[in-house]
Amino acid sequence: MTKRATDAGKNGNGSQTFEIRLRSAIRGRERWEVRAIYQRPGLAGKVQESLLAEPGIQQAEANSKTGRILIVFDPAAVRGEGGALIERVLIARLRERTAPELPPPIFSDSPLMGVMAWSEPRTKLMVRASAWTAASTVIGFLPAWGLSGLLDVQKAGVGGKSNSGKIWFMGILTAGLNALEWMIRHHQRKLWRDFASSAEHTIRTRTFAHVETLDMAFFDNQNTGQLLSILSNDVSAVGRFLETGPSNAIQQSLTVLLCLGTLTLLSPSLALMAAIPGAVVILTSRYFQKKIAPLYARFGADTGELNRLLSNCLAGIATIKSFAAEEDEARRIEAASARRRLSHDEAIEASSANGSYIHGLVYSTVSALTLTKASVSANQGSLRHKSLFTVAQLVPKLFAATSQIDDLYESYVDAALSSERILALLNAQPAIRNGIKQLNPAEVRGDIQFTNVSFGYLSGAQILQDLSLEIRPGETVGIVGATGAGKTTIIKLLLRFYDINGGQVTIDGADVRSFRLRALHEAIAFVSQDVYLFDGTVHDNIAYGRPSATREEVIEAARAAEAHEFIEQLPRGYDSEVGERGQRLSMGQRQRISIARAVIKNAPILVLDEATASIDNETEAAIHRSIEKVAVGRSMVVIAHRLSTVRNAARIYVIDKGSVAEKGTHDELLEARGLYASLWNVQTGLRAPKPSDAVIDAHRGSERESD
Repeated sequence: MTKRATDAGKNGNGSQTFEIRLRSAIRGRERWEVRAIYQRPGLAGKVQESLLAEPGIQQAEANSKTGRILIVFDPAAVRGEGGALIERVLIARLRERTAPELPPPIFSDSPLMGVMAWSEPRTKLMVRASAWTAASTVIGFLPAWGLSGLLDVQKAGVGGKSNSGKIWFMGILTAGLNALEWMIRHHQRKLWRDFASSAEHTIRTRTFAHVETLDMAFFDNQNTGQLLSILSNDVSAVGRFLETGPSNAIQQSLTVLLCLGTLTLLSPSLALMAAIPGAVVILTSRYFQKKIAPLYARFGADTGELNRLLSNCLAGIATIKSFAAEEDEARRIEAASARRRLSHDEAIEASSANGSYIHGLVYSTVSALTLTKASVSANQGSLRHKSLFTVAQLVPKLFAATSQIDDLYESYVDAALSSERILALLNAQPAIRNGIKQLNPAEVRGDIQFTNVSFGYLSGAQILQDLSLEIRPGETVGIVGATGAGKTTIIKLLLRFYDINGGQVTIDGADVRSFRLRALHEAIAFVSQDVYLFDGTVHDNIAYGRPSATREEVIEAARAAEAHEFIEQLPRGYDSEVGERGQRLSMGQRQRISIARAVIKNAPILVLDEATASIDNETEAAIHRSIEKVAVGRSMVVIAHRLSTVRNAARIYVIDKGSVAEKGTHDELLEARGLYASLWNVQTGLRAPKPSDAVIDAHRGSERESD
């Protein structure tokens, strides 16, 4: 079956026609060939999102590589054939005129210009700063011309006093112009500082905001130290260049033009003699700068590597000390710092050699020869003496400006390399795309379904295989199993930190991929086994779950997590600082604060991933009592090694090798005498463990937790 769909207003004759061809079909499952999505992954993703949001659609997969779309649906809910639905969704997506939520990748021949375009610079401020720079440059030439006029007046008045007034006038005027030039330059520098500061702020905040949109897979392959280096050092390098680079470019370029223009009016031969070597030097320097650029690139890479090592060492300082590895780490840092110093010295030496040999040798020689020729011309009478004085001022100014233009290129290369790293970060696009469906937490029932789910972090290495489980509205479900069985992965798929490879995950019957990510995360309160507290007060960390919470609500959440008593004993109570990552608190105290943070969020779905692993049995029992209260009316998922944590769950799933090995209540699983019963016996010490990896791993986990 072939359908022809028309999207009006797309091509030259006012419409675009595309074919939708049915490839295979059984009741509730159809595969269609849609050439419009072929090699268009962005469009395919949007069509898939829209299909998943349609009522009755249970599964939708749009493949841009094959140009085909698979839909699995409830025949009773989807009336008529699926092709009509695909046609309607596809045309709606093609007609969209809204801007994308994320900017497209940035491609630019000039990395610095690409970053600047991203930051949307304050154009009016840049124009004003440029105008003031041009004004200061022009006024900077007036004293030179004025001194020439002063010399001419003084010569005309030799032997008499009639020109004293003119001399004083020219002298005062020249002094006034000098003062005016420095006043304008002060204002000019202020404007460029404001411009650079504004651009740096925008680049940094927008780049960080973009980084926050990237999915967890991106962060798995990145180093925090390198990201910090880009957001701090590289962005600052761009800001430093913008503060001085454009200003110097305008000032020195205008200086060269004014110098050459004036020299041309005085003596075209002198102007030509000065201009040709300067042009040759600049062109030669471009060649050497291309050779120097890789040296600066290596210096930047070595800087990032050093930052990475420093970040790792500072984060793991307790481990370093406990293993007495201070000297080893110091040697690693010393070696990385030495590599950075060597690459820096090589880049600087090459750059310095270029400046010393080319600039110094050529400019000093040509400057001396130009002034010599001007003196000869003045002596022969072809050049006026006051013009000789002007040439004597302009030639050094010309070569100084030419040299600074060349130095400016060097600083531009440094900023461009930093911009390349920023652009690489900006061009990273998330694999997890936003859905279009809103999810109102107040309306969420908490009906969670995993249906035949398959997933692997790496291609060909499946963590979950054909896994199915359910959490009914208001139900508490436990998930247990050996380390590496896939328990935490299940939660990451529910939160859409990653997307499944096959199957379906739904909340209240809708695929989680159809929801907007922010709305999905607002509906779920998550307590991770890796507890993270922000540097701040206890109150701030608990209220992080709901910033608008009152002091009374924060205290109530702390009581629910059995944290209120120890918080009151802290030096400043709820206003006590917890330190970086909560290092001033014990692990058990951090865990209770993280539970309080989840409680105060008041989400309809509560997920606890080993949330009671680091607390004593008495506190665990108290927390369980409190959680039973806050869990009323909420769906709750509890992942645990310690089986007593899930003993009272309505249903327990035992995960083994990425699949559900057993399910049932605590008593039912004990009666089944399977894997769960073996795990329970190990932890309670009723009998010797079975010689299986899962049991041994659980036993070791139990020992660590009891410690």
